[in-house]
Amino acid sequence: MDNIIKLQKSLSDKYEGDEKQLEVIFTDEPRILVNAPAGYGKTHTMVSKIAYMIASNQIPNPKRLLALTFSLNAAYKIKKDVIAQVPTILNATGNNSSTTDRIKVTNYHGLCRHILKLYGYKIDKKLSQIELLENFDDSTNEKIIIHFPNISQENSAVLTDFNASVKEKKGLKINEQIDNYNKVIVIEIITHGKLPYNAIITLTIKLLKEFKNIRLFYQELYCVLLVDEFQDTNILSYWILTLLIGDKTKLIFLGDELQRIYGFIGAYDKLFSNSVERLKLKEIKLTQNYRFRNNADMLLLDQNIRKNAEKIDNQTIINNAIINFTLCDNQEHEAQNIILKIDDIQNKNPLSKIAILVKSGKNRNTLKIIEVLQQNNISFFFGLFTDDDTEYTSFTNTCSSIFSKLLIGNSLITKKFTKGLLKEVTTFYQDKIGFNSIIDSSLKLLEIFCNKLFTEFASSKNEEKIGLIRETFENNNLRQYIEYVDSNVIFSTIHGAKGLEWDFVIMPDLEQNILPFYFASCNICKSNNNCKIDISSNIPENIFLEELSVFYVGVTRARKNIYFSASKTQIYSNGKMGEKNVSCFLKLKGIQFKV
Repeated sequence: MDNIIKLQKSLSDKYEGDEKQLEVIFTDEPRILVNAPAGYGKTHTMVSKIAYMIASNQIPNPKRLLALTFSLNAAYKIKKDVIAQVPTILNATGNNSSTTDRIKVTNYHGLCRHILKLYGYKIDKKLSQIELLENFDDSTNEKIIIHFPNISQENSAVLTDFNASVKEKKGLKINEQIDNYNKVIVIEIITHGKLPYNAIITLTIKLLKEFKNIRLFYQELYCVLLVDEFQDTNILSYWILTLLIGDKTKLIFLGDELQRIYGFIGAYDKLFSNSVERLKLKEIKLTQNYRFRNNADMLLLDQNIRKNAEKIDNQTIINNAIINFTLCDNQEHEAQNIILKIDDIQNKNPLSKIAILVKSGKNRNTLKIIEVLQQNNISFFFGLFTDDDTEYTSFTNTCSSIFSKLLIGNSLITKKFTKGLLKEVTTFYQDKIGFNSIIDSSLKLLEIFCNKLFTEFASSKNEEKIGLIRETFENNNLRQYIEYVDSNVIFSTIHGAKGLEWDFVIMPDLEQNILPFYFASCNICKSNNNCKIDISSNIPENIFLEELSVFYVGVTRARKNIYFSASKTQIYSNGKMGEKNVSCFLKLKGIQFKV
């Protein structure tokens, strides 16, 4: 009891003045939803909450806290923070409680793999060796035929239709389709040593639904479910969560709805409000921004964007955030302005990291910026590809296939093993495909990832390293290692930058039809080309919020400052020029250009 009192005092002193963080840590509420915007101290609060739960015996042996994240790389970051910080927090008060045997940290696919490896034999005996099954993308008929040239049209349609329903968030349809989907997987796919990504989760759903004793076992084992980046949860992941939740399960969900930028691949709309009602969650909103607390303009910009997200033209917005904005005559001039800005930043801050973030990595406007940067010998890392870019996913699929082949002969992950992996992947592209910007960047990311296995993840067990490698390739997560690239300038899409940070961010191309995107909202906007936000029956609120979320994620990648720019003219896909207005997001209430 003395240790608990000491810990309470220690944490109260540490978070002095932040009542919301302390409420999250000490609350007796069994189920909470922590609304945590970027830079509001979510990770520190989460780690302290876990430490307090261990110290206060809220995770009694042999039970566990299960922490789930969107990606396995994010899961390992949490695990690293927990292993490094929780013992320090506890030891400071004389508490020597063990942490590693109380907590399991993984992502949804990692958890489902683990469950299927233990109990999947009840569905198909090959699932007991799930690590030997080759994963592939079954979202399109073309991708399926590569692996199964003789598959029937009917069965291929079962797979692709189910994938489409997941992306389009059609809950009732998914419920109708899932049994038939699993049937095709078991009868036709697994028998040939393959397993699609979605099937890893759907087969686990089948297992937990049909075998009550297994479901009850996991509900008892994981007495606490913690989900980070909750806003990215899709229908299948949410289904797994509901099957793991028992009457006594404690819930800790953390996230930020304004950072939900994966709606196009199935992330739930209005997940927070629906979950509060369905799962009886108490919502706690963190209120202090630590990233921008010493930067008044960035702090105000963050606050005003969030207030606009709550209500357009929010009357509680009183003060304007003064932003750095340059309006250029054309794309050539805008690119030259970016070069000047990079030079200015690097002269004043020689060791600073700079990111150029754009909505699209493939339009002619972005290509013009690349052209001008190269002409002026500006060195940068090319990160202008998304998680679902065809060349990038092909690269990670190649990595996965070569890894599986090497694993058969040697299951021990050593430096020699990873060097062999890197060499074989490089040779594959030298001999068969050739190199381009995406492949060059992907190879650099692969090399960084292989090195991190023996530094950042050095303490991980061999089985955990195998899982990390496999999940990194299967979920196209090599991009997450962009933050470790040895380059002072990174050129990336905003989607690809989610979860990463740089000292300074430059966001060009903030124009009509780019951000917001034409096919998202500009094509249905009735503002008569004035480019002023007008949420009405014309533009659904969820579409507006999804585009605003992309803008917000870009802004919050900056630690110190952000610079916006736009062109009076855009380059169309046919190469012609056209006049365009400045993005309506730069005209939101509470945003003012610096003169």
